Amino acid sequence: MVSPMLSFLEFSVSQLVLLTILCIGAYAWLFQYVTRRREKRENLDKITVFADYNQVYLDIVAVHGLGAHPYHSWKTSGAPPDSDSDLNSSRAIKRGATAINWLEHEDFLKKDFKNARILSFGYNADWFMDASLSTAPQKAVMLLKTLSEFRQTSGKTPPILFIGHSFGGILVKYAIHAAHSDPRFEEINRNTAGVIFLGTPHQGSTVSLIGEILARLTPFLGSDTTLIKFLSHRSSALLDLKRDFSATMTSIMTQRPLPVYSFYETLPTFRYGVSLGVIVGPESATLDIGEHIPINTDHSGLNKCRTREDELYRKIRGAIQGVQNTLREQLDPIAKWIMASNNPAHVYKYRLDHERAREKLSSYPELGKWLIESPAFSKWGEFSQTSFPTFCLRGAVGTGKTSLRSRRMVLQARSS
Repeated sequence: MVSPMLSFLEFSVSQLVLLTILCIGAYAWLFQYVTRRREKRENLDKITVFADYNQVYLDIVAVHGLGAHPYHSWKTSGAPPDSDSDLNSSRAIKRGATAINWLEHEDFLKKDFKNARILSFGYNADWFMDASLSTAPQKAVMLLKTLSEFRQTSGKTPPILFIGHSFGGILVKYAIHAAHSDPRFEEINRNTAGVIFLGTPHQGSTVSLIGEILARLTPFLGSDTTLIKFLSHRSSALLDLKRDFSATMTSIMTQRPLPVYSFYETLPTFRYGVSLGVIVGPESATLDIGEHIPINTDHSGLNKCRTREDELYRKIRGAIQGVQNTLREQLDPIAKWIMASNNPAHVYKYRLDHERAREKLSSYPELGKWLIESPAFSKWGEFSQTSFPTFCLRGAVGTGKTSLRSRRMVLQARSS
């Protein structure tokens, strides 16, 4: 007769063996799943170029979130490029959608913003299994170094619009603050023209607690709490960043406008049929400055656009157009300033300012409208072709006369 104790031990051993097999199997599946979604380490801390042109008037720099892939983070299934309406788009999705990354797809930013260079910054955003040990400020400095080197190498330094999704927005905030205080990145600081935050947890998120617990339970897998703990609700690090970023923006905006758009989700996020609630609500996703924009989607949908008619894409497009309009308003006075500089000594003294002004002027063909609409030019245009055929545009050497003439504004106005 088998003793009860022996039976219990045999039962416990079998359970242990079964549990071990299940754990090994779960680990193998999880390891394969996680590593398949990760970018190769040699491809990180780099700028990916989705669109580039000989003449660039704006750099759009996208930064992905925590635990996300530098490319797939911006991609979702969507309608074919010829789907122009919501009705056609929904039908296309049902019959078999195509994968769309709206940063590189011809039907999105490339179509709406000609001569805008579209870039993304990829970094190690892993916190679970073989996690990154660098901090958020360190990653932000890497963003600045990488972007600065890329712009210098390309020889193109147009205004910059940052787009940050979730934790990517936190890196953008750190980057703007660091660029403002570090002379190494003065060029980026000077050219930062706008920011779009997509579900950025400025005050953290209570959902990060789930990730922190998971990371603490799996240190043997290489998980680390450094980044996930940073996003805990109202963490001291986030509050310090809020203070520093606010001070930086106040300083910048005393010199020039810098549009800020904060997008936030209005729907809960579900995982395996279980609601996690709203990951980053409006109280955390918005700032005291700029425009607040609600989007009818969950957190993972705030960086994906299926069609041109998606609410998210339409409002992102509107935000980018807002940044463009602000830039144009800033540049007309610059054009007037350089044309009024008749003193060569003044031009030499402020030659760097003149060079930067001319570079900005060359980005927008329609700049110089002030000249065409000026009383002197309008009066000249009233004469017949044979009366006074020459209009004298006076200015010192290097003040930008050629920049205006190269765009044939004068000829265009005369012909009209």
